[in-house]
Amino acid sequence: MKNVDEVLTGTWDAGLVKELLGAYSEAKRNFYLGGHRLSEIEGGRFCEAAYRMLQQFAQGSFTPIG
Repeated sequence: MKNVDEVLTGTWDAGLVKELLGAYSEAKRNFYLGGHRLSEIEGGRFCEAAYRMLQQFAQGSFTPIG
């Protein structure tokens, strides 16, 4: 069975997938540790990566993060 990152990189840019899953992992970690404000920041990073993935889907390219 494939990992989530393997499935996503089959369709999306590997850098975007790394950003998306990294932000998700950090948000989840911070939430469980009680760092709710930090979770909000990671949620923003997650949304930014997801937006770029939608941009790639709709336009065929995306604005690089950073």
